[in-house]
Amino acid sequence: MSKSTSPIRTMQEFSEYVGVSRPTVSRFFNDPASVKKNTRVKLEEAATAVNFRPNMLAVNFKKKKTNLIGVIIPDAIDPFYASLTQKVRDIANESGLITMVFSSDGDASLQSRAISTVMGMQVAGVVFVPTGTKVNEQEITQLINTTPTVFVDAHTELAKHFVGTDNVQSVTLMVEYLARSGSPPCYFPMPPVNSNAILRENTYRAVMQKLGYEPQIVSVSPSLDWGFEAWAYQQTEKILQSGDFPSDTILCANDRIAYGVMAACHAADLTIGRGEGADLRIAGHDDHPLACYTNPPLTTVRQDAVGIASKATEILMQMMKSATPQVSEKILLDSTLQLRLSA
Repeated sequence: MSKSTSPIRTMQEFSEYVGVSRPTVSRFFNDPASVKKNTRVKLEEAATAVNFRPNMLAVNFKKKKTNLIGVIIPDAIDPFYASLTQKVRDIANESGLITMVFSSDGDASLQSRAISTVMGMQVAGVVFVPTGTKVNEQEITQLINTTPTVFVDAHTELAKHFVGTDNVQSVTLMVEYLARSGSPPCYFPMPPVNSNAILRENTYRAVMQKLGYEPQIVSVSPSLDWGFEAWAYQQTEKILQSGDFPSDTILCANDRIAYGVMAACHAADLTIGRGEGADLRIAGHDDHPLACYTNPPLTTVRQDAVGIASKATEILMQMMKSATPQVSEKILLDSTLQLRLSA
């Protein structure tokens, strides 16, 4: 190993310093396990000694290929998307890939900026949860034509590869349970921030009619805000001030809506539960991490966030490796009923 009298800035300079071929150095920084152990130890010690870390992003840009995966989600603080993102990151990390996460915060313009950014960075693939009930067809088409992309959670007709929850199965499961265990439920909708909002409400209507009941949709003010808890709390306050819910059983479109409804009901001194003497039964959808810690614990349906993320990442990896177009596929995973004290 030669002595370095000036800072080492490139992999070529580093390979000359260590006395190891440039291709070996490149393999080492891309995938250390691909280099023999004694060589790997030598390179690790040398890199530490001269404090050398190559700009792999710049290197990969020159090769027109990066080891980056982009993840675009609508809400970074939502527990479901946090779980999904973490699993994608874990799987990508095992394959030597770096995950970059972009949150649109439910804003279509920020989503467009995220799409432009991942394409500009020449990411190897994208896991994409679209926001809104309509998408910019031109930008989505450009994305899927230039970058391996798997859509997750919220479906769009442009998606060639999609992995998500079977909302028809999950909502049917919950409506049937609530109807046979007590009063048929009314439905507290979520703001129409994605296609799931529409699909869940439509499924509720269809199942109620199939069971011989009139669907009862709670009247709420329009919103496109992802702050579901605060919005649901405010809407529930207005409902309780002007009258009451159309049923003493309330099915909320998601758990975060249920949190807001339950908090407002508690503030109005209403008792929630499935026992005798309770004023209301309340159920949700998703099984967010806090669902089992509400008062009382929330009855809901559990989405398989880990399973969705695992399958989506598996498909994305196959797309990234294959030179031929993949057959379009839509994979829907079942949910499971989580019976707790709220309903």
